[in-house]
Amino acid sequence: MAYSFFEVVTQMGDENRSRSNPCRFLFLIVTTQSELSELIRLLYAAAAGHGAWPDFLKRYAQSVHSPMAALMMQDVVSQKGIVAESVGQDPSWQRLYNEHYCAQNVWTINASHLFQPGLVAVGEQAGLSDRDFTATGFYHDYLRPQNFYHTFGGVITRDRSATSYITSLRPKSKGAYRGDEVGVLNALMPHLQCAMRIHYRLLAADGQVVAASAALHRLPWGVVVVDAESKIAWVNQAAEAILRRKDGLLPAKDGLRAATVRETTLLRNALRAALCGAEGGFRPGQVLSISRPSGLRSLTVLIAPLAANQERGFKRPAALVFLGDPELRPESNTEALRRLFDLTSAEAALAAALVEGKTIDEYTSEALISRNTARTHLKRIFSKTNTGRQSDLVRVLLRSVAGLLRTD
Repeated sequence: MAYSFFEVVTQMGDENRSRSNPCRFLFLIVTTQSELSELIRLLYAAAAGHGAWPDFLKRYAQSVHSPMAALMMQDVVSQKGIVAESVGQDPSWQRLYNEHYCAQNVWTINASHLFQPGLVAVGEQAGLSDRDFTATGFYHDYLRPQNFYHTFGGVITRDRSATSYITSLRPKSKGAYRGDEVGVLNALMPHLQCAMRIHYRLLAADGQVVAASAALHRLPWGVVVVDAESKIAWVNQAAEAILRRKDGLLPAKDGLRAATVRETTLLRNALRAALCGAEGGFRPGQVLSISRPSGLRSLTVLIAPLAANQERGFKRPAALVFLGDPELRPESNTEALRRLFDLTSAEAALAAALVEGKTIDEYTSEALISRNTARTHLKRIFSKTNTGRQSDLVRVLLRSVAGLLRTD
């Protein structure tokens, strides 16, 4: 058995004692080291994404003898809150709390001074008598139907925008939370704060990865990230489409392969050079032309090193492989072109056709308009884009952001 002492600020439940003057007591907590260690393990596993927060909350709720435990978030300005994770509560009550009862929470309203990071408190510290408490709509309409009465919890983090805290609830018949139960949370609080910081950082990193991936997926060129063993680590949608055809380039267990042994050797050598360059400095990139068994024009390949971030401890170099397919006609968003260059619908349709590589005659045939009408549209497009030749116009349109706006 492990014995630990914690100083806990609490309120006596006796009506004869003043509820406005908290008393300090020293409680002896008796808990097995293995139980505390398991709680800490589950906590960090959840924070790191290796487990679920409900796994930790379920074990924590058992330790403090509560049928319900939750991680909550509350906006500092609006005071609106949300149940981020919980166990022992019907989802319908969670939704009601988020939408309505958070603003009526008598504990957060009457004990706002207790909302300080690291502070653990019991519900009685809100300063309400039993009579006043049971007369509130929060108790009568929200807590009572769920058979909840007593609560305690602690603030984990607080910044200018939000407060995160952990709370637990149990019926009146189970009695107020005891010092040994409050002490469990006191013991966990430093770990909760550390785990939450880790969790927030991982969420932020995931958000950056998602944003970067979304941007790369919109590119008209294929992008392949290759790891230190020359194996494929990630591809964008354009690269996935090229590799799926297995016409010139194809994925293999040992990395990218070309259609011929000679071109595979050239590709692998360029990748190895780029990987070495990522460690010790390398020219911007090597370009290759990869033939296609189908007889279509060759794929174009640019290989460049992706330097490792030594400051953050990432020591595995990688390379970027950009793929171009000259057979693919670039797609253009007609509506985007119309808005960007103040074109009419007819002018935007012609501009999109030119970007996709069609000739004036091809477009007039498809659009069922005369060549003179198309020429009139083209002159107006020249004027609105400040260009004078068709080649300049296509260059301007291709360099605009219209191609990044997907239509699917």
